[in-house]
Amino acid sequence: NVMQQNAISHVVFDDSRFDKLVDINNRLQAKSIACPQNLESLDWGLMDVNQKRQRQARSRDLAHELGVFARCTERLFISKVETAIVGGCGLPAHYYPYVPVGQIRQWAETVRLKRERNTPESGLFLMIGTAVHPPTYHGFQWFIEQAQRHGLPDGTRVIIIGRGTDKLLPAGTVVPGIEIRGWVAQEELEQLLTSTSAVLAPQFRGFGSLTRLPELAAAGVPMLVSRHSTLAMDVPSGVTVVDDNTWDQWWAGMLT
Repeated sequence: NVMQQNAISHVVFDDSRFDKLVDINNRLQAKSIACPQNLESLDWGLMDVNQKRQRQARSRDLAHELGVFARCTERLFISKVETAIVGGCGLPAHYYPYVPVGQIRQWAETVRLKRERNTPESGLFLMIGTAVHPPTYHGFQWFIEQAQRHGLPDGTRVIIIGRGTDKLLPAGTVVPGIEIRGWVAQEELEQLLTSTSAVLAPQFRGFGSLTRLPELAAAGVPMLVSRHSTLAMDVPSGVTVVDDNTWDQWWAGMLT
């Protein structure tokens, strides 16, 4: 009823799966603005390009997603890659980079102040991410496998935190220098970010933009990041870029 009274003229949504909302907005003459974090049809799960059924299913999903965006008034993407893909398909799209604001910005500035007052622990690194997200899971798995095969630099300790990370290794498996804590409280996350030498972000596949990069930049935390992850954004300050799947560069980056 409120919308019918023209109290709402624009509706912003962040996921193409809200396609029914777009139809409702159009009927009520409210403009729909799509501002998604990624292309859901391409990002969730890795596709085996040799499997015909997977290719067909993913193509249908992408076609549906583009159809949702086509019914919108505007399309804004926090990733340069998605902006180019959607624009290349004939739909005007704009790059709208993510910037931490509000409470997230305040929290980042609190961490920055604490880091300025403390000396980071040499050799302590963090990996932060949601491991139920396939690109994050595979990046973290790759890093752990490399650490198992080749070891970490002497004196290095890597703490892995985030939802689902506690499933990265079978129960009872120990990798020297790797500590997996899973989901942690905000206070513990803040303490770790205050103490760490840098955050590691190994991610070689997937779409969207790693929002934690601009957040950590605002917090003054150095980062060692896969090149693939930087293709989607203007690289923030404090980021050292290393080639994907190149362990010797990750090793060297942790030593500097």
